[in-house]
Amino acid sequence: PYFEPTSIFRLPGQDKSYIESEILISELINNKLEFDGIVATGDRLALGALTALKRNNIDIPGKVKLAGMDNSLYSQLPTPSITSVARNTTQLAKIASECLLKLINKEELDDTNIIVEHNIIERDTTRKS
Repeated sequence: PYFEPTSIFRLPGQDKSYIESEILISELINNKLEFDGIVATGDRLALGALTALKRNNIDIPGKVKLAGMDNSLYSQLPTPSITSVARNTTQLAKIASECLLKLINKEELDDTNIIVEHNIIERDTTRKS
């Protein structure tokens, strides 16, 4: 698969909302930009993208696949349901608090590259038809 770094689009502004995501994806579609996948940094943003894709009659997952993050109700309730990454927030919080305590105590961090367990919950937006 071909990936071009210029194909990464970030939402403007600070409030990364459902509406902003829907508007961005709609603009990409209206500008005839071809893409075959969207990975959103949250399920709410993925839901906004899903709304834009559906409104423009784009086949999901046939033409465009979609995934979000958080495995929240935003990914579970829509039709089609959205594939999502379920992060281990308990492990993430534990590691973050341990690192923060070390920094507060002016201790050296053992490692700055930490991998936190996660699971990809495959749903309708990435399943093969």
